[in-house]
Amino acid sequence: MPTLYGTTPEFGIKNSESGILVESMNFDGSMEKYEQKDHMGKVIGVYIIDEKLSFSMSGALPLGGDYTLTMGSTLLLNNTIPPIWNNTPKATTVFIETVKRSMTNTGPVKLDVSGTVYAFGSASFEE
Repeated sequence: MPTLYGTTPEFGIKNSESGILVESMNFDGSMEKYEQKDHMGKVIGVYIIDEKLSFSMSGALPLGGDYTLTMGSTLLLNNTIPPIWNNTPKATTVFIETVKRSMTNTGPVKLDVSGTVYAFGSASFEE
């Protein structure tokens, strides 16, 4: 039996998003790294660049919903992007890459949106 730490997990999506009744949101961090090696080829340091997060969101389209989730557009999230960056940016840009719209006779119209969260925006990193 696994050990339980704490008594209550963190539940739910805190804020509603515009144009979609969100059922799930996912963030997956990635980065590029360069290894610094000494004269013997031993790694003695690492330089991290190009941090970004893969983003996906799934949910239902509200009745009479007017959504603007289109490929190639940017998205302003109402929910906080989790603090999983190595260097937290001052601003981010969410770029939508795919939009899937699914329809059935027995359920609501579903939307699946995915893209990339980049570490730049109107007030990005200061070097």
